Amino acid sequence: MTIKKENLSDDEIKTQEFGEKLTDILDKLTTQNLNISLKKMQNLEINNQKRLEMVSNLLLEKAIKEPHFSNVCAAMIQKLSLITVPSDNNPEQIVNFRGLVISKCQNLFETEKTDEQEKIEKELAGTNDYVKKEELRMILDEENKKTQLRAVAIVRLIGEVYKLKMLTGKIMGYCINKLLETGGLNQWHESLPNRLDEDKLECLCQLLTTIGKEFENDTYGRYQLDDIFEKIQQIVNFKSNNISSRVKCKILNVIQLRAQNRAEERSGTEDKQQQEQQKKKKKKKRKKKEAWWLDFPNEDK
Repeated sequence: MTIKKENLSDDEIKTQEFGEKLTDILDKLTTQNLNISLKKMQNLEINNQKRLEMVSNLLLEKAIKEPHFSNVCAAMIQKLSLITVPSDNNPEQIVNFRGLVISKCQNLFETEKTDEQEKIEKELAGTNDYVKKEELRMILDEENKKTQLRAVAIVRLIGEVYKLKMLTGKIMGYCINKLLETGGLNQWHESLPNRLDEDKLECLCQLLTTIGKEFENDTYGRYQLDDIFEKIQQIVNFKSNNISSRVKCKILNVIQLRAQNRAEERSGTEDKQQQEQQKKKKKKKRKKKEAWWLDFPNEDK
């Protein structure tokens, strides 16, 4: 519902206009126009916490609704990360954009259920009407799908933010272990095949796909990935589990991607070694040639 401007104060009108301009910029944000969009953002008057909150909320909303733009949203977050404004509660305190966005990402990552899901579940538990139950189950199923899409989009954005050095390897390790724990992987055993949560496994696959190469080269990540991939490989190898073919395919893809990245890294290392060997051989030949000229008899003596 649009509020008529004549019912608003001057400050509220300015904030509404700010929101309209901001929405327009982010709706059009793509990889190609990132720098242009950034200039437009910088021309906006982001001078209080309410406006800073609007920027962070709409950026996260775009990353969730359009996950294929998560890298662009992460880049925009990085560009705006140094913006600071006075806190609404205490003007002497400062709120910075980077901290605000990361805090919101953390809250979204940690949230298991939305308020809407809990509300529907409560209604479902409180009714004995068969038709009503079926209707609520359908609504809940739809809400669960939306929540899962949001969860996958959030871990993708978190991964992109990490790749831009705004999050540490330690935080990524926490996120991975959280998904392993809530997904049932840490307690999984062949004798308990049905304890896996494939929604969490899907999030884990998305996070590993996004950060895998960088996390492999991270001091913190290097020591974790072997154990993680050993666990997910065991699940794929075990035939009698309840994992859908769709999620199993995602697990296989991330395993294959890691193997491919490692092969490319080995190939690159071998190429560098060959280049170094060739340089050494050329240097050795050059020194021999120089030595030959130095040893040549000087007829002027």
